[in-house]
Amino acid sequence: MRRILLLLVILIGVIFGAALILPAVIPTDSYRARVESAASDALGREVRLSGPIKLALLPKVQVRAEDVSIANADGFGDEAFAEMSELRLTLAFWPLLQKTIELEEFVLVEPTIRLTQRGARNNWTFKTAGEVAPTQQADARGAFIRQPGALPLEASLGDLRIENGALSFVSEQQSFTVTALNVRTSLPSVDEAAQLEGSFTLNGEDFRFDTGLSSLRALFEGQATDIDLAVASAVLDLDFQGQMAESESFAFAGDFRANLPNLPRLAAIAGASLPQGNTYKSFYAEGRLIGEPGRLTVRGNGQPPRGDNALIRFDDITSEGTLTVTYGGDRPMVRGRLSLDTLDITPYAGSGERANTQRPSGPMEFSRTPMDLSALGLVDADLNLSVNTLKFQALEVSDVALHAVLDRARLQADLTQFTLYQGRGRATAIANARTATPSYGLNANLEGVSALPLLQAAAGFDRLEGLGTITMDLTSRGASAHDIINGLNGTSNFRFADGAIKGINLAQVLRGVQSALTNRGLPEGFGAQESTDFTSLTLATTLSNGLANANLEMLSPLVRVNGGGVFNLPQQNMDYRITPRAVASLQGQGGTNDLVGIPVPIRLQGSFSEPQIGIDFEAVAQSLLRARLGQAVGGNNANGEPQSLEETARDALTNALFGNRNRDQSSEDTSQDSDQNQDEDKDEDPAQQLLRGLLGGG
Repeated sequence: MRRILLLLVILIGVIFGAALILPAVIPTDSYRARVESAASDALGREVRLSGPIKLALLPKVQVRAEDVSIANADGFGDEAFAEMSELRLTLAFWPLLQKTIELEEFVLVEPTIRLTQRGARNNWTFKTAGEVAPTQQADARGAFIRQPGALPLEASLGDLRIENGALSFVSEQQSFTVTALNVRTSLPSVDEAAQLEGSFTLNGEDFRFDTGLSSLRALFEGQATDIDLAVASAVLDLDFQGQMAESESFAFAGDFRANLPNLPRLAAIAGASLPQGNTYKSFYAEGRLIGEPGRLTVRGNGQPPRGDNALIRFDDITSEGTLTVTYGGDRPMVRGRLSLDTLDITPYAGSGERANTQRPSGPMEFSRTPMDLSALGLVDADLNLSVNTLKFQALEVSDVALHAVLDRARLQADLTQFTLYQGRGRATAIANARTATPSYGLNANLEGVSALPLLQAAAGFDRLEGLGTITMDLTSRGASAHDIINGLNGTSNFRFADGAIKGINLAQVLRGVQSALTNRGLPEGFGAQESTDFTSLTLATTLSNGLANANLEMLSPLVRVNGGGVFNLPQQNMDYRITPRAVASLQGQGGTNDLVGIPVPIRLQGSFSEPQIGIDFEAVAQSLLRARLGQAVGGNNANGEPQSLEETARDALTNALFGNRNRDQSSEDTSQDSDQNQDEDKDEDPAQQLLRGLLGGG
């Protein structure tokens, strides 16, 4: 028995001695080819060990190889898929005899991995002759399937590190490069909690990460797995605590917080670009994140104060609601429902400057800086928004229900309801950036709106009061706000009731117009305190290239008003003529019956905020003359139409000078009347009679 034990000891000693001595005495080239061949068969790619190799079997299995490379897949070029300056591997020897891997050290020094996607093919899917059928390990797209048996080994990872690695990814749609990749892993066993931490530089930006798993085997085999993740950088601060769901795919759900303080920089890292200026600056969200391949959903965690709504902040816009992002196509698709207290769209529709709370008193400056609408092409979207206050420039719209659809850089916003200065309405706005020169459209209907605050906020016009209805159908094209205003085309209609025109008292103007004919000055009735009440006012406008031709009709108890002319929206000035006429006696109001029906053209010229007002005295004098002459001769010609000034004057002069000679002398009554008239006017010649009549002397 003692001899047997001694023999065993000797055999064990020989085996240990051989394990210690043979790697040192056997030339490395004798097993280099075998290692390369075995690795190549395992991966289905050529593996080359070009540098020195060191091998030890006892007391641990140790492998050290330098200048290692793995060939690329067929059709992806001659450059290696992966290469590294050094690979170090240390395994516990005795657990290997029990088919258990205890990895004490696995270090990749300066590895470079190149990932390439071309259509449906990629270079990181490895195929070997003896592998399990792809349908058992991957779905139709080649994605890994979590299923029982997917990790058929017992292993522990001691010191698993990547030192100063690099990773690149290239596809038809995007590319990125990771450098300075340093990773350290702690894995006592595949059934225990694992920790992964490290850092890297992505397209020039430094990131740090720390990830924990409850079980690596559970993760691979489709079991529920607790997971936590933290990523920190100057452009991204992300925390997630949740669970990988029990499923074949990598579906997960958990609470998260994401802070993206520098969106332009983050977009540049991802290979995209955002407009310059004070917009598209930052993003923040917190709530519950639910994900599966190709789909992410952001919602609330069911806890107070937001319940099922996540908190989402974009620039200065704060909202609550849910968002779902699907990705993998040409552009991400965003769907959601959000509620907002305040939404100011001014910075996103102009030069990026914030809107003033009050409109400047002078002309509004329309920016000539081209608007960058490239962000409309980054994603597609279908969003339903409810907004307490929607702002654009000085306009404020409340109680807004908005359905916005963004499809291939064309945005259509349907305001299914809104309240604007006491009025309620509906509108559709379109911004189409599919072409080099963007186009726009607006169709709106608003009822019960208060004219004064609306026109003051929209155009700085504060001369009209009243409640009414507004309809608009406008289109335009242009790269800047200036171009858009210059290109406005379409129609608009304003119908107001029971209001007033401020700055002018038309009845007072009419009462003083006769005396104004003498001194050629403005009659009383103009001034900041003056106004003209009306029962109805209609303004029908046709716009062509920023010029608005507007026809006005106004009714009031004493005055009727017609108007016509042009409002130049780009220059914010006007050349407009309103023509009031009295429809009732102004007696008792300081006037006379003589002005009933007499038009008094009033011309408005200059800027919207400070128009110059003048009276067309020549037209007033002609109207008065026509009226006086018309009283003398009847006012209609042989065709039953109103006589012209020349016809009226000719007939009046004929009657005054020669009327008695042309009368029928055969009638006795006529002769007697003629004799009586001649007696009454015997002291006044015919010319004097005409002048007296024209001047109102009877």
